[in-house]
Amino acid sequence: MPNDTNTCPTMVSIRDLKDYRFEIPVYQRGFRWTRQQMKELIDDLYEFSKDSNKSSYCLQNVTIRKKVKENGEVLYEVIDGQQRLTAIWILVMSYMDSKKYDGEDMPVYSLEYVEKKDLTQYVSTITKETVSRSSSVEIGNITHPGDIDSSFIYDAFSYIIQEYKNGNNKYSLVLNAIFDDKFQNDAKQISIIWNEIEPIGNEESEKTKYVIDRFSNLNANKIPLTESELIKAYFIDRLPRERVQEFSLKWEEMERGFNNEEFWWFISSGKDEETRMDILFRIYLNVEETTDANGQHILSRLFRDGLTDDRSTFVEWRQIVQIYETLCDWYNDYYYYHAIGAIIAIENADASSIINSLFVEYNRSSKKAFKEILKRKIRTESTLSIPFLSDKENWGIDQPGEILLEGSDNKEISYVRNKNLVKPILLLFNISLLLNAYNINSENAAERFSFKIYKNKKNPIEIEHINPQHLEGKKADGTGYTPAEKKAWALSTIEIIEDKSEKDILKSEIEGVNWANQNKTLVERIENAAQLNALSNLTLLDKNLNIRYGDNFFKEKRNHILAARFGNPVPQGDSSKYYEQSVIFPGTMWVFMRQYNSEINNDRNRWDAVDRQIYIDCIQKSIYKFLVPIEEDTTKKTGGV
Repeated sequence: MPNDTNTCPTMVSIRDLKDYRFEIPVYQRGFRWTRQQMKELIDDLYEFSKDSNKSSYCLQNVTIRKKVKENGEVLYEVIDGQQRLTAIWILVMSYMDSKKYDGEDMPVYSLEYVEKKDLTQYVSTITKETVSRSSSVEIGNITHPGDIDSSFIYDAFSYIIQEYKNGNNKYSLVLNAIFDDKFQNDAKQISIIWNEIEPIGNEESEKTKYVIDRFSNLNANKIPLTESELIKAYFIDRLPRERVQEFSLKWEEMERGFNNEEFWWFISSGKDEETRMDILFRIYLNVEETTDANGQHILSRLFRDGLTDDRSTFVEWRQIVQIYETLCDWYNDYYYYHAIGAIIAIENADASSIINSLFVEYNRSSKKAFKEILKRKIRTESTLSIPFLSDKENWGIDQPGEILLEGSDNKEISYVRNKNLVKPILLLFNISLLLNAYNINSENAAERFSFKIYKNKKNPIEIEHINPQHLEGKKADGTGYTPAEKKAWALSTIEIIEDKSEKDILKSEIEGVNWANQNKTLVERIENAAQLNALSNLTLLDKNLNIRYGDNFFKEKRNHILAARFGNPVPQGDSSKYYEQSVIFPGTMWVFMRQYNSEINNDRNRWDAVDRQIYIDCIQKSIYKFLVPIEEDTTKKTGGV
């Protein structure tokens, strides 16, 4: 059995942990091993099982504190090593689940989580159902409570069980050879370094403080320990004991909130965080970076030095909670969600600094005044710097580019001239369509813009040409464009040119060239004359859908868009191809449904000069209607920090 005295660390086989009760305190990080880390552990165990020269596999250090309850029950508080203990427990349970093997000869130990009743119940249910010979319930069918810890545990089980069921020899060998045959003798052992400590102090609070300090010191220089985990430990150490349970429950609630993908991408800049909770502390401290020049943590150090006593610690925690609850309020408010989401998405600045300044304004302004602040930030303080004239009834502009580029030599938004401005203005246009409809009737709040999709790096939103540019590369089916198709593109494209004489000249040249060798100069003249790179010929579309239909003409693009939106078939020769339903932004949907021009028959298959002008007018008017200034209400809100 493991050594029960405060002695030097010893090597202990996990077989000896049978029937042990491990207590995971609230200051501990949750289980966060990914499938990759579980795979790496199994790979190591696989190599170990094949190596005849090795009899022991060491899982490294587990630091624990022995606790004896009044009724004599013994628990071991895990100070360090919870990830490893949980991972082995998962492997043991996975083996037993696959074999329907009872726990008589297996290292079955329990994991109990302080202040996390649902998680403890989930883990306990898995152990009970797995150990029971009569149980027919499989681990994968046991419902987890939905918190982050249980989600990671459930995913690890799903991964291992699926690999085992798929007949992966490596997984089968590890589960069978080590957990079946080798637990019956000393030929092979999985061991840990058992490091038991006795906290210094007479009172339980002193012992707890000692343990938390030990936990922080053990993990301070380990990459897996995140800022938020250290901060959590500091709060638990300094909060009044009667506040710890309230703190832990709220912390779990916030972790679940940040795990909501739509909520996360609404408030984030699109960059990855070490831990999503970190953004909350960066907002509170108004700090953009989490490490200093030496790579050391900044946030946790600021909290460690700033939490001086029980009262100040509780006050700071309540202020952090207020920020989180404000973020939730913004997310649930249709107007704030879209306006604030647009500001964060448009700006190049870090989201935490933007939110910090908005939070200050929000707490000292009326709702009406705060809405005007949001509008002003987009009009004048964003990277778009949209100018507004005092005459609210008239834009006072002739070209759409002047909305963004007043005073510049470039008077046109263009895919070539200023591509970096195209996507933000189209984003703003989509937001304005939704908010203007909502302002007319709040029942129109059913559709929300997805910032998760807009900021998705795996399937990025790209700028799409409504009428296609010159045909290059390959089509969606992988074949190249034929000379006849290239010529057809040229003849179709010049039909949208308004200048008849220019159109006639280009048509004559198109007929006179050999399209087997595409004439680059002629193609560029066609593109310029047809204004294919102007804003009036641009919309937003995800990369995967763009690749699906290639450089098709307007009619074919529309078929694909409608198929992706509604799950309709797209004719492919003698067969039909079905798309799963996709999110198509409202501005893009209106283009291909030709809803900008109600007087034009929807059977027309070309995006021409009339469509383009109506489209631009709609962009201008929609953005203007959204951002037009309102009279400021100077009434102050009560409360705030």
